[in-house]
Amino acid sequence: MVMKRLKCKQRSKIKRHSSYLTPLRATPCLSCTCALSSLVCDPSCALPSSSGVPRLASTKILSNKAIFGPPYLRTGLTRMTILLERFVNAPQDCLKYMSEVLDLKEYSTRAQHAFVLDYFHGLNLFSAEINLGLEQATMILNFGKDLLCTLLVGKGFQEAEDFFEKGILSLNTKQLDAALGPTFSLIDVRKIIDFFLFIFFQHYALYAYCFSTGACKESRREVVLVETALIAPLSDASSQEELEAQERVTKEALEAEEKARQVELERIEAEKVAAAEALKLEESKKKPESLDQAIDSIVREKLESFKQSFFEGCATEQKRLIEKLAQLEASVTASSPSESKTRKSLSDRLQS
Repeated sequence: MVMKRLKCKQRSKIKRHSSYLTPLRATPCLSCTCALSSLVCDPSCALPSSSGVPRLASTKILSNKAIFGPPYLRTGLTRMTILLERFVNAPQDCLKYMSEVLDLKEYSTRAQHAFVLDYFHGLNLFSAEINLGLEQATMILNFGKDLLCTLLVGKGFQEAEDFFEKGILSLNTKQLDAALGPTFSLIDVRKIIDFFLFIFFQHYALYAYCFSTGACKESRREVVLVETALIAPLSDASSQEELEAQERVTKEALEAEEKARQVELERIEAEKVAAAEALKLEESKKKPESLDQAIDSIVREKLESFKQSFFEGCATEQKRLIEKLAQLEASVTASSPSESKTRKSLSDRLQS
């Protein structure tokens, strides 16, 4: 009697929660359309079972049968414990670990892998958030796997809803043998219902379409020329004499080019000087228009002549002093060679 009352009480609560499923049938999350539009149905995802309903693996998640390829949780509780511990400590590392276990390593480029991996990762996250034990988390993971299988095999929304209701009713039913499954409280069941409503059923129509409809693929062929550096054959190699002759010819060509450039620069400079002299000559031939211009012209000519004579005198005096110093050094060297060496060493030190 207690068992029947508990089942009736659970069924009434589940019915109230399952009423939320109906308005969600036509409300897919449009924000996921771009990310999931390239999903392609893979018939190998579903494995046949004895009940006639294809499944991803056996009923017990801790078995050694495969889910999406390689065996999932090969070491049973030990590997599941490692998975949950990694999830609590570092979610990103747990995601990488789960992708290796499920053989979904292309989740960053293939949308189908990303969806399945995100689904199982979300189940682990949910179990950790509501503080479920290891056996409870394992059972939720197995239940979510079976629910996902209904979508992969093309079941309708109503069939998935019926399967969900039956599975939820069995979560809080106490088994005669405790080893067959854990017991969930009504609070846990309500949280589980809310989770699957807003994570799975709200996107059911979108996910079903993505897994049943092939993605549009556009392919094109483009030929690109790639240059590959290759070593020249020995037949094209030159001898040392030929290389030296080629270098000599190149050097002579560069010297000739530099010489021609210098000649061109000198010619341009000479043209500039000639143009300046011609301009000065023309200005000197012009008659001053006023007294001020005449005075300026005379003063300018006097300054130019004085400047020229001053520089010439400075150059002559400098030349005379240099010759005088040379004569003195010669006389000193002839008189005392040792003293001259000393002076030379001192001068060298001062210069250094």
